[in-house]
Formats: sequence, C-alpha cells, structure tokens
Amino acid sequence: MKRVWARRELYTLKLPQASFDLSQSPLAPGGDIYRAVSIEGTEIVPTYTNGAFVIGQTADSTMTQTHYRLFAMRPFATVEADFNITGSVYGIGMIEWMSGDGTKRITVSAKRHSGMIAAELFVSGSSVASFGETAADLTGDFTLIAQMQGRSVLVWHRKRLVTTYIGRLDFTSQLDLRDPTNFNTWTLGITARGHTDMQVRCSRFEANLTGNGHADPRIVSYEDGTPIQDGTTVWFLATTRGGHIPDAFQGVYALDVSSGKITMAGALFGDRNGDGIWRNDNAGHLFLDRNTQKWTWFAVGHSDYPNRRNNWVGTSMIDLRYGVNKVPVGQVSMPVGGNLWEDMYAVWDGAKWIATVSKDAIRTAWLESTSGLAGPWTETRTAVGMNETGQLLVKSGCKRYIVAGTATSAFIVRDADVAAMTDLGCINVDFDTGGTRVWPALFALQQPDGVRWFMLSFDRTSPAAKHSYGRLHFYRQA
Repeated sequence: MKRVWARRELYTLKLPQASFDLSQSPLAPGGDIYRAVSIEGTEIVPTYTNGAFVIGQTADSTMTQTHYRLFAMRPFATVEADFNITGSVYGIGMIEWMSGDGTKRITVSAKRHSGMIAAELFVSGSSVASFGETAADLTGDFTLIAQMQGRSVLVWHRKRLVTTYIGRLDFTSQLDLRDPTNFNTWTLGITARGHTDMQVRCSRFEANLTGNGHADPRIVSYEDGTPIQDGTTVWFLATTRGGHIPDAFQGVYALDVSSGKITMAGALFGDRNGDGIWRNDNAGHLFLDRNTQKWTWFAVGHSDYPNRRNNWVGTSMIDLRYGVNKVPVGQVSMPVGGNLWEDMYAVWDGAKWIATVSKDAIRTAWLESTSGLAGPWTETRTAVGMNETGQLLVKSGCKRYIVAGTATSAFIVRDADVAAMTDLGCINVDFDTGGTRVWPALFALQQPDGVRWFMLSFDRTSPAAKHSYGRLHFYRQA
C-alpha cells in the first residue's frame, strides 16, 4: 500500500460550540451579550474598537480585575482567544471558567508584564491547583489556547502560526466538571487584571470540540464488519487526544477517500448506568446492526485510568455518526483471566457474535458470545502473539483475516479461519508510520474500477504530554 499523506490535525478537526460575535459591537443597547463580575476593585467597563472587545484602564494605579461571563460551560471544549495586551506596569488577559456562585474559578492567564503564562484553580479565593509559570512571547498579537477536559486543562500559545505547548493543569482530586451537577452552573468568559495603562484587546474568542492528536482509528461499519460507504465517503472513530490517557474522548470523523479530506462529524460520550457523568471513554468501535436498526458503540474505560479499565457498550436508534451524543452504556461481561481487554472489535458471523481483542493489551485473543453484545463473552481460542494491538477482523472474498499493530511499525496479518490464528506475514506499505503498537484500520471499498483497499493508521509523535500522540497516516492500494 502507498501512503497518500501523514499529518497532525492540531485543533483543526472540530465541531463549533460557541463564538463571541465581534462582527459588531457587543455593547450595543437592546441585548445582553455578557455579564460583568467584579473580582477585585471597581468594575472595568469595556469598549469596542476596530472589531475588538477592549478592557482597559486609564491612569488609576489601583489593581482591578473583572470577569465577563459569555457562554455556558461545556465539559470538553478547546477555547482560543486572540489577545493583544499592553501595559507599562501590569496587565493580564485570561480565559476563565467560573462557577455560578463565583466561588470556584479556573484561569488560564497571559501575564504581559512578566511574559509568563499560568493556569490555576481557585476555590474561595485560594489557589488549590496550578502548574509552574512558563515563559512565552506575549508581545503584539498572539493566541491563548485552553483545552478543557473535564478534570484538567491543557494550555498552548500560538504566535505567527507556531503553536507551542505550555502545560497541563490537573484538578482531578478537587473537581470533576464532567458531572452536570457541577458544570451546569459554570460559565466561560474573558478576564482582565491590571492597573494604570493596562489594556487587554480580544479580537476573537471561540470554543470548539476538538483535539490535538488522533489515534486508534477504526472504520464505522455494519454488524458484519462491512464499512458503511456513501460514494467515496466512509466514517471512522478516533481517540481524540488531550494530554494524558484520561483526557481523550471518542471523536467521529468522515473521510473522503478520493480527496483524502477529513471532517469532524460528531463525538461519543458514555452515560454509565444513568449516573449522568460525561464519560470520555474511547478506543472504540461503532456499527449499525441492520437486524435491529440500532447503532452500537463499544469503548474501553480509559477515562478511569490509572484505575481498572473495563469495557462498555451502548445502543441507540439515533445515528451516532453525527453530533455530540451521550450514550447510555453498560459494562461488558468479559472472560476471567485477563486484567485488561483492549481494542475490542465485535462482528456478527450469522450465528453468534465474535470479537478480536488485545488481551492484557499485548496478545491477540478471540472471543465469542451467544448471549448478546454485553456478554458474557468467552475466550474460545488460545491467545497468540506479543505486543499486538488494535486487532481488526477483515474479510476478503470468503476468507477472514486478523490484522494488528505490533511492537515494531509492522502490521501483522493472521488467519482468522483457523484456531491457531496463524501468522501469515505483514501488510506491505511503502512508508511505515514509524510508530510502534499502532492500529491498522484496513478496509475495502467498492470503487468504479472495482474493490480497492485503504488504510488509516497513526504514529506516536507527541507535541505536548506523553499521551497527546496521534499524527494520522492514510494509505491507498498500490
């Protein structure tokens, strides 16, 4: 197979959530675009100049800080603010999330006077979580980026098209903003702090559901594993990255195989047993069961890391390829004898459910269930291989094969029609991804010139924390 492209989608594949409309003055009478909250000193009254929301002081040397509530909070959102901050003495522009009563605040601050970026969680005025201040070029125009992930925030700085990782604020032990009883009262907005001639200009402020990397691609299919195809378009799931393992969420994307263009179509979150929390489990598989006309989503409980990670499954009559969906899920009953069952790929063989899976995240295992998708699942073959991952069942003619990632950049092919799951060799590619233990999302599509094979994979390059990896690679049959 020949590689068509390899690229990192750094906050470029996204679903819009909210945008501060600065095409006209937000100060115009007859509307209520923002709510000012005075945090320190007297309220700073903003102005609108040349398409920017401007928060500034004159000659007063008294420290003031005002927050402007703009939108309802989303538990997963990447905020981008285009700032220009000036001040001969002291000036800070912030992206801020604030609780309804104002007692809890999460701030991502660009400190113009010191040239530093910081992030903190405040509770009743006291800082209870933070990361060390990091130097950045805050002169002139720049973009401050904050990726909210429910229990953490990832921070970036962009200047002249160069995006630089700053740090990760982890507040897991203090607050879970995936819980609607918490985040339903929170808001998102802009804050300015300073005195004398401080001025914070914001010319763009928007929130999107997006990520900084994409891993674990898997094609959306029918119950027998046949890809769902609309002309030259297929859909795939990808683990959409934050900073660490529990930060990521399950994104849904559309791929036009003729042009290689990808667009974000939706996202999936789990609602476990009705607890209401937006569980960001991922590394999943989505298919439409034509027998029941229900969509089924399998996912691994990576949001529970470093605790035990179980498997979860949910079904819906709604087309889960589109929009942000919170899916009721229940735990899958897995076989005894494995501590971690990853990357489960289930298909209907006409008589029962069968699945490939990575047993203990290292060996290729074969499971069967005659009792439905929730199991109990039984391991009916002896697991094989070592450091194999992303196992996938594919069919060519009347033959079935298992393909999987390995401890090298090679993709192994196994015979799925024999109990020994014999090693048949590797997929032939002109350029490998350079990554180890990466998934091969191999699929066949009917094209005008016949059936053609394609493949998506990824590598493990990380621009931020260790688990922000995921540059996508797209291949076509030679």
